[in-house]
Amino acid sequence: MKKLLLGSIVLFLFSASGLMFQISCSKEVKAENTLLQNEGLKQLGKISYKSQGDYWLANYNGTGQQKLNIPLPSV
Repeated sequence: MKKLLLGSIVLFLFSASGLMFQISCSKEVKAENTLLQNEGLKQLGKISYKSQGDYWLANYNGTGQQKLNIPLPSV
């Protein structure tokens, strides 16, 4: 019975530490249209998306893909 209680406490502490790690590492990202306006890329009929860590700009039907080079600020 003692080992069962000790094992339960250890598993609880392990899961709590994993949860605290995830909470501390999460960052809120806010998108701003000013990045596209500053680069002169504001166009109607376009969508932007992220694929494999890169940002892309394309027509709604998927043609005319352009890779966007947006420098992210270091924190």
